[in-house]
Amino acid sequence: MNRIILSQTRMTLVVFMSCLITLSGYSQGGLKQAEDLYSKYAYFEAAKVFESSMKKGEGTIEQMSHLADCYRLTNQYEQAERWYSRVAESGSGESLDLLYYSQILQINGKYGEAAKWYSKYRESVPSDGRAENQLKACQNYRQFFVDADQWEIKNLPFNSSGYDFSPAIYKEGLVYTTSRDSAKAIEREATWIGQSFYDIYYTSKGSSTSGSKAATAEEGSAEKLAGNWSKPKSVLGDGNTKYHDGPVCFTEDEGTTYFTRNNYKVQGAFNKWGKSSDNVIKLKMYEAKVNGDKWGDIKDFAYNNDEYSVGHPALSKGDSLLYFVSDMPGGYGGTDLYVCKREGSSWGSPENLGPEVNTEGDEMFPYVDSYNDLYFASDGHGGLGGLDVFKVKGSIGEWGKVKNIGSPINSAYDDFGFVYEKDRSKGFFTSDRPGGHGSDDIYSFKNESILLEGIVYDKKTGEPICRSDVDLKYKNDVVGEKTTECDGYFEFSVLAGRDYHLDGCAEGYKCNGVDATTKGVKPGEKVFVKIPLEKEEKCKLEVLVIDKRTKDPIASSKVIVYGDCDQTTQRGTSDLVGQSYYDVKCNECVYNVSGNAEGYLPGDVDVKMEGNVPNSTIKAVVELTRIGETPPIDPEKPYDPNDKTDPRHPDYKGTPIVLRHIYYDFDKWFIRKEAEVDLYRVLDFMKENPDAIVEIGSHTDARASYEYNINLSEKRAKSAVQWLIKHGANKKKLQAKGYGETELTNKCADNIQCSEEEHQHNRRTEFRVIGNKVDQKSIERFDVQIDPCTKCPF
Repeated sequence: MNRIILSQTRMTLVVFMSCLITLSGYSQGGLKQAEDLYSKYAYFEAAKVFESSMKKGEGTIEQMSHLADCYRLTNQYEQAERWYSRVAESGSGESLDLLYYSQILQINGKYGEAAKWYSKYRESVPSDGRAENQLKACQNYRQFFVDADQWEIKNLPFNSSGYDFSPAIYKEGLVYTTSRDSAKAIEREATWIGQSFYDIYYTSKGSSTSGSKAATAEEGSAEKLAGNWSKPKSVLGDGNTKYHDGPVCFTEDEGTTYFTRNNYKVQGAFNKWGKSSDNVIKLKMYEAKVNGDKWGDIKDFAYNNDEYSVGHPALSKGDSLLYFVSDMPGGYGGTDLYVCKREGSSWGSPENLGPEVNTEGDEMFPYVDSYNDLYFASDGHGGLGGLDVFKVKGSIGEWGKVKNIGSPINSAYDDFGFVYEKDRSKGFFTSDRPGGHGSDDIYSFKNESILLEGIVYDKKTGEPICRSDVDLKYKNDVVGEKTTECDGYFEFSVLAGRDYHLDGCAEGYKCNGVDATTKGVKPGEKVFVKIPLEKEEKCKLEVLVIDKRTKDPIASSKVIVYGDCDQTTQRGTSDLVGQSYYDVKCNECVYNVSGNAEGYLPGDVDVKMEGNVPNSTIKAVVELTRIGETPPIDPEKPYDPNDKTDPRHPDYKGTPIVLRHIYYDFDKWFIRKEAEVDLYRVLDFMKENPDAIVEIGSHTDARASYEYNINLSEKRAKSAVQWLIKHGANKKKLQAKGYGETELTNKCADNIQCSEEEHQHNRRTEFRVIGNKVDQKSIERFDVQIDPCTKCPF
């Protein structure tokens, strides 16, 4: 048995000649008979015989896999999980068993377990993109529930106990495909699914059917069901055959239909089947003229072929493009989406939609809305499980990002056959989720929100901008955030009758905002906006690193330039004359520039960017003090006996290094998350210098009493020390010192009015080496500036 054929979804595109055999002889039998049924694709019956033998303890790993296949292909997911689990855990199955097991776990809502097995399958078959797509989806499945509460979903009353799927809007109702009981010449079951063959049915909605010709017999007296839907009737004329018929689509004038059915023709008094070389009856696509309740003048689609299936037609707005599904050679997966362009009265050659849309899995059930956006079902793009409905904008070779439309349209089960009504706030789709009438049911949906979509693009070139951040605001409050892919596209689900504002930003560009309104826009419709961004003109920052005492330039010094406005870090090394250059924003940003060189303690300076002309050069000088050298004394600075940071003070301990991230909230001593960056650097320093004795000194602002501030600062210092010890530092080499308000960095002493920001500068922690042997090179590597931490485990 070729396992590749089993990659097709349970909405199979084929009917096998084995479906015509009598199966009663297999009701009781052993594994040989089960394998025979399996080889003839009679999965529903094969499962019964396999299960009976397995209960007796018979069966190989391969036969367990075949039983799991049977349950998967007949939508019996719990049983499929049970048997795939045994195969996967044995370690003796095929790679596809891992994929199918992952898919079944996903369908059964076990996303954590599914992620585990998708990862294993990815290791086994790294070239299969389905594993990566679905692994990401399982790890972040909550993203598909963001707008779920905006939808109203209802199961429709005309659904049967069988398969009802793929609705198409026609006249005042729906034409759809169903396996409900019918008056066909032959009554039989399709042995793959254990259900009747598919027919095309019609049901109308409304209080009256007068005034329009419906596509059913005796429509005027049709029985009404709950929700005012008529009792479904089979389409008459040549529309239905003895075997599979449907799905369908209609031209805009509803005068022509394109539909799917088995490769079957009526030639005179005889029925003729078209079979492939492997004895399989494929699906083909047909065109027919529709006149009221009659379908006639049926023609073959020009690109039908006995060797592969063609079906699931969908027409674009204006009927200029015909989309369909096929497993023809040369595709990317099991079934792919194709399109033909209208060329006069005929169709051009089929074009595969390409790898942006098609995957190694199955893409099926296309539909094109009034905006020419393409919707389709897939099990290869990341989703919630089974087939999910996806949307993509664009055209051949220019497709945008494929987007999962999310819950509640999509579920852990198979969801497909999505269509809008003329009122785009309403529509229909198909699902086999629990709680329905049968195997597949048609559901209605209602969503009265408005789609606010747009594009962020380069104002000069017109090209979309990758990784643009877009904020949606209502009354100055941010109510939505998106980051674009490289197509620059974004969308938000918003309410009618409101004025919104959108801000777009991207690296290297100036931020820009635009207004958008949904006033006067109907629910279900779209509002499209464009956000043009201009490239930000840069300035040049020239950094000079010098010896603080001699003012000589220091070559080969390491320089870090950190911008607080965009949290960017640039690194460089000074040249022979101590200089290095960096591109920076000309205005509205403060850059912290730090230098580090062999034989010197680190030093830094802040550069505030304002009032600069684009392309101008701004200079910054970083002064470094040699290790062990007393800093130069400012002769104009009077000696303060209380200033222990003055080298002339008898208790001077050396220059402290301020840990810039470790600031505290008022009256608090807990470590903020951002403080961990600097603490990890202290930790690294201590590991490289096990003999060094380090003091962690904390300081408060001048508010509260002197005694209280001493106590608070000690708590803050101990908090930092405890963090270091917890993460592996030697507690014998650490000292915590609380300085309270004794060493303020600004004027904010008692009874002096200061801003909260000014007080915050005094609530700081400092690092200082106070004794024992110190590895000079580790001091040189100690960066005290803000910088993305590459060694931190968080």
